Parts: sequence; C-alpha cells; structure tokens
Amino acid sequence: MLQSGAAVCRAELRLERSRSAPRPTTEVPIGPPTGPADPRLVHKRCRERVLVGPLHDTGAGAFTTRALAPADHHARAVHPLTLLVETARQAATMVSHTAWGTPLDQLLIVGSLEVSLSADGLWPHRLVLRCHPRRAHRRHESVVCELLHGGTPRGRIAFTGRTVPPAAYRRLRAGASRTTAAHRGEAR
Repeated sequence: MLQSGAAVCRAELRLERSRSAPRPTTEVPIGPPTGPADPRLVHKRCRERVLVGPLHDTGAGAFTTRALAPADHHARAVHPLTLLVETARQAATMVSHTAWGTPLDQLLIVGSLEVSLSADGLWPHRLVLRCHPRRAHRRHESVVCELLHGGTPRGRIAFTGRTVPPAAYRRLRAGASRTTAAHRGEAR
C-alpha cells in the first residue's frame, strides 16, 4: 500500500466463491444497537464518521461490534471495500484501546492488511465484526476481524502493526514524506 507515494505496508485481497453455502456459527454475543462508539476510541473527531457501535467482550478472548451505515454523506462516493476496511480498522483500534489499555494518543502503524471476502454478491450492511486480538509483545499487535451476517461468516480482515506515541508517529511520517520527495526528485 502506498501513502503519499511511499510503500507503508503489505496488503492482500482475496475474493472467493464459497464451495458450499456458508454455515451459521454459534450465536454471536452482542447487545442491541445503541449507536456509534465513542469517537476517541476509533480516532475520529466527528461522531458521524464512526462506522462501528460499542465493543462487547465475549469473554472468550474476542470482542464484537456492529458495523454501522455511514452517516456522512461523503461515504457514498467511497468504494464499499474502502468503507469495509475502514470499519474493520476502527474496530481494531477500539480493541487495542479496550483490550490492552493502549493510551488514546497512541497511533497505529499498519504493517500488513489481509482482506478475504466472499465474492458471491454485495457485502451486507448489517455486519457484526468478531475481533480476535493477539499481542506479540508490548507494542506489536494483530487483530483479526471476522465479518458475520446473521451469524454466517462473510469474510475476514486482519491487521498487524504497532502502536507508537504521537512524537514517534510524526517522525515516521516525516521520514516517509522525505522518502517520497526524494523518490519524486523533489528538493526538500
């Protein structure tokens, strides 16, 4: 994936036709719809840009949340896959702050992104994301989000990355900008 012209992470997308009809999993523990999650937990300033509901701890090392229809009118101009990845990113960010107590000012540097979706039609809007967090060590983490519709698996989105304080994030971004400028032949 490129950001400001510089490669920032590895990404993989798989669209697969099911060999057989997807089978419902066990019931997904989640409460009734209650509106969007706290924008601070998903690193959004506007409540209208939050694409997930509050997080629910399943008690089995996983968390669930509902995908919300975008309230922002600009979302109609965005590809559905982009919205789906952003929804999973928000869920993974919320898991990091909730499951591990990552401070709200820490930012995620994505190392890899893997998307695997069923290719047998449009992705439903009423998804539940069941997120499985794994922490390799203090700041390196991964979150796999299963995408469920009516308890039936529709795909998964997995992130790996690390969290860093704001000053480190700014230094990394400045380095990426310098690399991009050099790549384009621009002077600093």
